[in-house]
This record gives sequence, C-alpha cells and structure tokens, in this order.
Amino acid sequence: GFVIPANSASGGKDKANPQPTFILPLGMPVRSLVDGVVANMPKVWSGDYSIQVSANGKVEKWMYETEHVIKPLVKVGDQVKAGQVIAEVSDYDRGTPAGFGIVEIGILKGGNPPQHVCPFAYLDSSIKEETLAKIKAFYMSWDEYRGDAALYNEESIPGCLTQNPIDG
Repeated sequence: GFVIPANSASGGKDKANPQPTFILPLGMPVRSLVDGVVANMPKVWSGDYSIQVSANGKVEKWMYETEHVIKPLVKVGDQVKAGQVIAEVSDYDRGTPAGFGIVEIGILKGGNPPQHVCPFAYLDSSIKEETLAKIKAFYMSWDEYRGDAALYNEESIPGCLTQNPIDG
C-alpha cells in the first residue's frame, strides 16, 4: 500500500491505504482475482479504473477489487474467471521507476463509500500460513537486494501497509 496524500484523499487528510500495491511494467496484463461477474467499474480519483467483481454481478457488501488499471477488456455484467486478463497496468505514478506503473488488489466492504480492506487478513485458514510466509520471504529477499532492511514492516500482516480499513 501507500499513503494517499491529503489533497487526493476523501476527508482532506493523508490516509494509509491497506490494499497491496504492485509496481509492474507498463502494458503488463492484469488478471481477475476470482471467478465472478463485473459489478462495477468506476473511474477513480487517479484517472484510471477500479474493476469490482462479485459472485452475482451486483454491488454487494463484499466485493473483490483490482484498482489502478487502464484499457479494460471487460464491462459491467461480464462473467470473468480467475486468471483471465481484464486490463493493463495503470500508468498512474506513485514514485515508480520509468516504464512502470501500479496495480492494487483488495476487498471492498459495503457502504457508500465502501471501505478498502487488506485482502490478506481474509485468507482461508488452509492457505493463510503458507501464503503469508511466502510474502515475508519475498520481502526479506527484496530488502536484501535493495540493501535496506527498513523497506517493509514484517510485524503486520505482510502485503498490507495497515490493517485499518479506509473509506473511498
């Protein structure tokens, strides 16, 4: 995740985004997180899109979100399969190196506006321990590669900047 600056955040204050943010090469395909139906596809504050998927294609209390994507290949009402290409990596820049953009994944919890929550807090118990161990190992290898052990906070659920949901 990253901190959304006050001038872009609802409420006019900086807020820590709990959703994992991935820095990826521009033009890279982005895939659906789950099987479902595209329920909503708003243009977000950064000028790119959020593709929101639910089981039945309706805006529900809990939905999966893939945010900061461009050139969507799906529309509201389309059935999608986990792993299906749905868009491209956004050119939205949060301090990424040249030629890279960002994509966020998350879970939206109902309401208007919905809350963004850390998806890794909701992993099924059958895969949670192994998945979090893999994320921590990745962090440690990236810390080592970069020579900066302070890049990640390994105390929290890995992959999420905060466990506090945010509105928006």
